[in-house]
Amino acid sequence: MLLRLLMGLFFLLWGPMGLLGQDCVPEAPGLQRSQMAYDKGQYLKAIRHLDKLLKAAPTCAVAYHWKGRCLTAIEEYALAYEAHTLACELAPETATYWLARGDFKRLLGSLRLQQPTACGDCGKQWVPDITDAAPPARYWESAVLDYKKALQLAPNAAPAHYALALTYQALGQPQKACPHMAQAAELGHAEAPTYLDQHCSDKE
Repeated sequence: MLLRLLMGLFFLLWGPMGLLGQDCVPEAPGLQRSQMAYDKGQYLKAIRHLDKLLKAAPTCAVAYHWKGRCLTAIEEYALAYEAHTLACELAPETATYWLARGDFKRLLGSLRLQQPTACGDCGKQWVPDITDAAPPARYWESAVLDYKKALQLAPNAAPAHYALALTYQALGQPQKACPHMAQAAELGHAEAPTYLDQHCSDKE
């Protein structure tokens, strides 16, 4: 039993959906404190802990991952995209980081109608010809690529199947959304069965 627990912890931290970069350890200074601050909604405090960690370990991918989440929470979208992208570049074999960047792009697409300039020019980094008038679909199409990358690395990642399904649905492509939602349900995603009942029962 102990061996199984240790193997599970190793997979969580260093496996395909793992969270750590090459110079990070679970006890890295500030990492646990930053996550606790994030959970309490203390995003600026979390960012201070992460910046201190990154000063000591500048290639710590998990720190950039969490920093991206914190920056998104305080609506610093351009900086958040930079942090998410650095996490992907530093640990390109970690599915979690591609999933997080896809989620960020999907959020940006949803914000386009209310805050068309929320990300400033950051959207041009993944959609070079994007403009302030670009439709949300341009962001969602780019998010699809990140979700596919996550699933390439971790084919049984239920959250990635679920997010990809939602994005395809937003793009008006239920024929692509429903198979991924079914896969998410099969893999145990809590919200996927309800979605299937509401949107996919007539697609089977």
